[in-house]
Amino acid sequence: MKHVSIIKTITHEDIGLKAVFPFYNSGFDWINKQKQGQQILLEYRKARNPKHHALIFGLANCTIDNLSEESGWSTKTAYEFIKALQLEIGDTEQYLTFTGELIQVPKSLKFEAMSETEFEKISDAMFIVCANMLKIEVEELKRNYINYL
Repeated sequence: MKHVSIIKTITHEDIGLKAVFPFYNSGFDWINKQKQGQQILLEYRKARNPKHHALIFGLANCTIDNLSEESGWSTKTAYEFIKALQLEIGDTEQYLTFTGELIQVPKSLKFEAMSETEFEKISDAMFIVCANMLKIEVEELKRNYINYL
């Protein structure tokens, strides 16, 4: 389902009305970047597990923020980092180009389209790669990435 919404500040007249709010800080960050009065088109559905989406982005942001500037990741987005992680762990599909070259393309991470087991395999592998990049243990990373949710 889709509906048009508007970015606006909640007023006293709004008290008692139902509203939709972001679940994570990253959602509030996005909303705060929008102009007051701007209309936006939202597509909504009940997510299979919205915490998984936040987990991957929290992991990416935590890793990027704690890598040295020389790594080159400080200027990249969490999305770019996640796609690179997928290439690293082999979560890809193969495509043949017109020149006959076989290329790897990261799969979609639409969480409603994958099972819990599939997601756990991906997230476990990503935690290992990120911990190795940060030169820490996976358990230490799991204790600290939650600050980025």
